[in-house]
Amino acid sequence: MNEPITKHKYQAFISYNHAADGRVAPAVQTALRRFGKAWYSPASIDVFRDETGLGLTPDLWGEIQQRLEQSQCFILLASPEAAQSQWVEKEIRHWLEHRSAGPLLIVLTGGKLSWSKEPNDFDWTQTNALPRTLQGVFPNEPLWADLSWAKTGAELSLRNPRFFGEIAKIVAGLRQKPLDEVFSEAAVQQKKARSLLWITVAVLAVLTVLAVAASTISFRSIADGRRLRAEALENQRLDDARLAAEKESRRQAVAAAALLAKDRELSARLALKALDIAPTREAEHALRQTLLGLISPLLLEGHSNVVNDAQFSVDSKRVMTTSDDGTVRVWNADTGTNLLVVRVVEDTKSGNYAAGSLSRDGTKVLTLVKPQTLAVGYWKSSSEPKLYDVATGNLIATIPDRFVVSAALSPDSLQIATAGFDTSAKIWDARTGKLRFDLRGHEHRVASVSFSSNGNWVMTTS
Repeated sequence: MNEPITKHKYQAFISYNHAADGRVAPAVQTALRRFGKAWYSPASIDVFRDETGLGLTPDLWGEIQQRLEQSQCFILLASPEAAQSQWVEKEIRHWLEHRSAGPLLIVLTGGKLSWSKEPNDFDWTQTNALPRTLQGVFPNEPLWADLSWAKTGAELSLRNPRFFGEIAKIVAGLRQKPLDEVFSEAAVQQKKARSLLWITVAVLAVLTVLAVAASTISFRSIADGRRLRAEALENQRLDDARLAAEKESRRQAVAAAALLAKDRELSARLALKALDIAPTREAEHALRQTLLGLISPLLLEGHSNVVNDAQFSVDSKRVMTTSDDGTVRVWNADTGTNLLVVRVVEDTKSGNYAAGSLSRDGTKVLTLVKPQTLAVGYWKSSSEPKLYDVATGNLIATIPDRFVVSAALSPDSLQIATAGFDTSAKIWDARTGKLRFDLRGHEHRVASVSFSSNGNWVMTTS
């Protein structure tokens, strides 16, 4: 449900039930508008909400339809009341019928959401916060923000670390950026605002000194001395204040780090306080650690035995894992969805194990059988190395060599280098599986092989 970013009047349209989320919806709108921005800067994200975006009108639904067409993204505040709301259902239906390519983000404010792997949809026997209109809409499990705790009277502002973390998830979805990048950008903007404030204070101080000097110019000799002393004292005061603020900021950051394992929320409050006192590097680091910790770890479930290896694609959107259960799996790193399963070793008690290599873009995976040790007299694999398409599961190429103990994909995924138990080292065409070069000269078993980062060189060890 990714729509190319175009110019829209609104970056987001908030759909909600007034009775259930009359307090949460305005807080979400305000937080999105101010996220990562100083008080003097224009809104970060322009958000439409009916109570702030509509005037008196004889055609309410027509006005809402127009705002939906002008919005880049649809944000649903999900609750049992919203699931039963006719207005919310009409808005969702219009979006799906006319803007189906636009992102639809879910923010849970009440009730329950439950995803079922089979049939790869929400479990509608458990889910009561969504209207049935959304049945079968999501091809994969979506990641939603959780504000169900917000109705307990908690502070709904960006000063609340928990609220800040959930709003950051929404901003990451709107901007289609990783969450850690959104946190970093927000920290940079806040640091700029603090720097500008210090500059303004310094400029005002200098202007004050100049005004005093101008008003007493007739008493030049005395005034000059007083002015110089006043400037020195003011500069000293500002320096002392800055150093004291930085010292206190670092002290608060140390306290935040010490509390991280015991009380993450209190640790986050101390880190925010430290950054508010002075934008030191220690305060930024402490805040980043506490905020990243608010995100629950993603558990990849599927292997039935020990996992031996894991690799990320370059864009961090996919992960490959290998296991003693004889399989190689590829996962969606955002949702934990298992995209591909390849059984590499049929007999897991044979002493061999499954190995793999994920392409840089995460679209292909190379699998092979490896021996537990090369310190044996003779070894031959039960299967050849194979290259698969992750999206379709189709076999792209088979390398006709059962003595391979190590293999690597080139950075452009067009070549495969192999190292052999039989002292061979070879380069193959990844599209056809045909041999391109036989790298002769090894006198012993070749243990490993790898490409350089530009793909122009191959290194082997023997």
